[in-house]
Amino acid sequence: MKWINKNLLLALAVLFAGSLAAQDQFSKEYSIPLSNPNAPGKLKVDLYNGGITVEGYSGKEVVITMKTYASEEDNERSKEGLRRIPNTGVEFEIVEDNNEVEIDGNHRGRTDFIVKVPQNFGLSISTHHNGDVVVRNVSGEIEVDAHHGGMELENVSGTVVADTHHGGIKVVFNSVKSGSPMAFSTYHGDVDITFPGNTNASAKMKSDRGDIFADFDLKTATPEPQKMQTTEGGRRKIEISSWIYANIGSGGPEYMFTTHHGDIIIRKK
Repeated sequence: MKWINKNLLLALAVLFAGSLAAQDQFSKEYSIPLSNPNAPGKLKVDLYNGGITVEGYSGKEVVITMKTYASEEDNERSKEGLRRIPNTGVEFEIVEDNNEVEIDGNHRGRTDFIVKVPQNFGLSISTHHNGDVVVRNVSGEIEVDAHHGGMELENVSGTVVADTHHGGIKVVFNSVKSGSPMAFSTYHGDVDITFPGNTNASAKMKSDRGDIFADFDLKTATPEPQKMQTTEGGRRKIEISSWIYANIGSGGPEYMFTTHHGDIIIRKK
């Protein structure tokens, strides 16, 4: 079964036109039925401007709350004494297909989302500007890519692949999927991960301008720095990179932790 709210684009345009003309934000909620409510599902979100909070709950539907704000450009023009006529080019599409719910769209101003999903739900979330990613009480395969924003994942189970550029990463696991690799990477911020005490993995860690801390009794080994040589425009370029390797527990799948400006903290729950 494929569910598309065909009236969604029109409804958003009409509602935002009337509401944003009178105020700087507008909120709307949608409930999305699943094809098979008793089976696992997946949420896919691609946001250009805004943040998202995803919460697992005991229900059988995906409940989406959108909060849209007027753009900064509109507000600036209002301050200059001009009469603001909001740009109603709001386009968001919500599609459900075989328990996969996808949210995709664009808006000049910021749009934040609060999404409730059944607890056994995978996530694939991508954000670009002006928002953090928060996930609570979800079990499944979780992928998060946030360019300008931090991440906070609490009481999650399964696997996580998290990548951001401007922001920290904080994850607290209830349980991890045995035998599955994971990765946590940022450029500006700390990587702070809490694992169950019985976790077994092989850690690969690098912090260029920070320190590494751990609750676990890690036995580290630092191999010879890796050298990569390239030639660009007749010039020879040599890059030297050094990683720290250690076993968490008895070792296992690779867990990668990396940051440029920040610390790496590996905690035991």
